[in-house]
Amino acid sequence: MIFAVALASPALAETARQGAPTPVGLWRTYGDDGRTARGLVRITEQDGELGGTLVGSLAPGEDPGKVCRRCPGNRKDQPLKGLVFMTGLRWQGSAYGGGEILDPDSGALYKVTIRLEPGGRRLVVRAYRGISLLGRSQTWERVE
Repeated sequence: MIFAVALASPALAETARQGAPTPVGLWRTYGDDGRTARGLVRITEQDGELGGTLVGSLAPGEDPGKVCRRCPGNRKDQPLKGLVFMTGLRWQGSAYGGGEILDPDSGALYKVTIRLEPGGRRLVVRAYRGISLLGRSQTWERVE
């Protein structure tokens, strides 16, 4: 009986998620103070995996041609606009996780989880190293 419930649980969770809002769309990000708009991010889904691309900056006076000087690997010296900075997120029952997020300011890579708040208009993004408890969260607002 326990085995049957364990097998059915992922299917039930998927059924419950169908029709619910998803993080796919355009989001306004905020700085660490939670009030200063920093940029626009487009979250897309392909084959059940979410990723995020920097669409543009909302920081006054920021160079629109700014590049990622500290980014690792093939992202180094790439323009921030159009940069894929969040990858590998998959539904894990109550949130999307298992992915990574790049901080373009420092070039640091972090593990990431994201979850929609009720109503689907706000997205809580948690970046961390090691365990989630040692990370920090930002709340983004849906633009579209």
